[in-house]
Amino acid sequence: MKIVRGHHVSFAVADLARSRHFYGNVLGLAELPRPEMGLGGA
Repeated sequence: MKIVRGHHVSFAVADLARSRHFYGNVLGLAELPRPEMGLGGA
């Protein structure tokens, strides 16, 4: 089976700023708009 794309992934993290840096700057993933859910997150 060949993976073509991912649709929705969720990770619980202890440090949101470090996680955003890692996924955005280290892995090069784009941050997409997030709907308001009443919880912190990105």
